[in-house]
Amino acid sequence: MSSVRAARTAAVDVVLCRGCCCGSAAKRPGTDHLGQLSALAEAVEDLPAANLVVTDCLGPCELANVVVVRTRGRLPGERPTAPVWLGNVTDPADTAGLCAWVRRIGLGIERFPHDGPLPPALESLRIPTPGPRRTIRTRRTATATGRPALADSTGGTRQRS
Repeated sequence: MSSVRAARTAAVDVVLCRGCCCGSAAKRPGTDHLGQLSALAEAVEDLPAANLVVTDCLGPCELANVVVVRTRGRLPGERPTAPVWLGNVTDPADTAGLCAWVRRIGLGIERFPHDGPLPPALESLRIPTPGPRRTIRTRRTATATGRPALADSTGGTRQRS
């Protein structure tokens, strides 16, 4: 790889949600979740500055499977880029298109969009960046251990720290 190309190579992270709904055969039956994970791992495997990050729930569960693509660092004079959020990534063709796009970015062949259009196959999967997840404390309840817990905005409870 030439030094010019190396200077343009993006450090890219692919964040794959595998929380409560994403990667779940119960939520998305018929989707090859393991195949998706394998394809994304293979896509970043030999890129000099790319990572596949498997994470817990990212939030927009109704849009499972959720994938976030983000870059780290930037060239002098470039403005920062916002992560690209993709939802309903369940079709093998969508995963293949995502893998190809990540490789083009990671190899410096394609620039990461500054809120611009994505490749047509991925543009239809783009979802808005969700807002911060907040827990609203509503009332104190007791847990089975007798320790106080706080009810959250969804009616569930969590242990108080």
